Amino acid sequence: MIGLDDILTAIQISRIAEVHGVKLNRTRRRGVAVWRGGKNFSVAFNDDKNVYHDFVTGEGGGVVSFVTATSVLRQEAGPAMARQLRWRTTP
Repeated sequence: MIGLDDILTAIQISRIAEVHGVKLNRTRRRGVAVWRGGKNFSVAFNDDKNVYHDFVTGEGGGVVSFVTATSVLRQEAGPAMARQLRWRTTP
């Protein structure tokens, strides 16, 4: 049986970020914090450890923390944007 831990380790946090509309610079492993109106590449994503760190706010954590932090974006964007940001489970 597949558990939550299995799912969280199988997902790359940078992929979740892309689905949430984050513009990524893969060379530097950085992204723009679009969920808080950021304009610079001030968020680091580490797929090896599956964590992120926002250097402006000091927030960070794993996949669940990232999805929680970006949930404001989905709520404010409305249904049309939410459909575009929805993570699809099919390849």
